[in-house]
Amino acid sequence: MLTVRLVAETVAAHYGVPYREIISDRRPPKTCKARLAVYWLARQLTPHSSSTIGRALGKRDHSTVLHGCATVDARRMIDAAYAADLDQLVTDLSTLLPQPPTAEEIARRVFDGAYITKNEITVLAGAVLGLSGEQQRGKMT
Repeated sequence: MLTVRLVAETVAAHYGVPYREIISDRRPPKTCKARLAVYWLARQLTPHSSSTIGRALGKRDHSTVLHGCATVDARRMIDAAYAADLDQLVTDLSTLLPQPPTAEEIARRVFDGAYITKNEITVLAGAVLGLSGEQQRGKMT
C-alpha cells in the first residue's frame, strides 16, 4: 500500500523540492505546486482520509487538503501540461502498488484449500467468462 510519505517523497523528487519543504509552512510557488500534487495524488492513490493526509503533511486541516484537491482538479481542466505531469506521477506511483493476483494464482490457492475473498472470486469468474479487468471492475459496482 502506498503511504502519504511515499507519495510526498516521490513528488518531492519529481519537482526538485526537499520533502521537508513540502511538510513545512513555507509557501514558495514551487513548494506549493508540489504540496498540492501530494494532496491530490494521496487522495487518488491511497485509502487515507483527507484528515490523515493533512496530519501526515505538517498537521494540516482536512479542509486544506480538500481545497487543494479542488484546486488541482480545476487546474487539470485548463492546463494540459499540468494534467500530463500528474498523470505521469500517477503512473510512476502505480508501479509501486502491489499487483493483484492472477486468476491462475487464485485457482492454485483454492486447490490448496485456502479461503479466497469476494474480489478474488470475481477475478476467477471473470477469467472463466473471458472478461477483461475493466469489465470485471464495472460489474463489481
